[in-house]
Amino acid sequence: MTSPAPAAPPLVIRPLRADDPAEVAAVAALLAEAYRDMGHFDANPAYEASVVDVAGRAGRDTVLVALRGDDVVGTATVASGRSPSAEVAAGDETELRYVGVRLDVQGAGIAKALVAAAEDAARSQGSPRMVISVISWNTKAARLYEKLGYIRDDARTWWPVPTVELVVSTKEL
Repeated sequence: MTSPAPAAPPLVIRPLRADDPAEVAAVAALLAEAYRDMGHFDANPAYEASVVDVAGRAGRDTVLVALRGDDVVGTATVASGRSPSAEVAAGDETELRYVGVRLDVQGAGIAKALVAAAEDAARSQGSPRMVISVISWNTKAARLYEKLGYIRDDARTWWPVPTVELVVSTKEL
């Protein structure tokens, strides 16, 4: 008789411990792997520097980490419309940026939990709306945001470089 597999530790989402170099490095590595896997850096190689600048963002934005036990399994950044990290948020909107989930645990609801935590953070800051840009070929992410109540706003679609189309979606909080 075999023993049942141990249950996975519960998912915990909390702010990044910016004073912990190992945690900052783990988040940067996770983002680099997830964004490289999606082809983001092939489309715009200069983008990698901003994606992995977790320490820089942590000083001005809320960087969330998702953990299972001691393992970093996901992350998202919550940037106010006044933050240098925000690219499309206007006024009192909040922008969801740098969402990433470790490749081996994608599909387990981690991104959904990160988005919910980001929305809670935005609400607590008095923001009425969340905004996100998704690269046009990332249909998996676009479907997730649509299921979570985000509405595509084609008037705000933009191109950071000629080969990259970013589709903007918003959600009233």
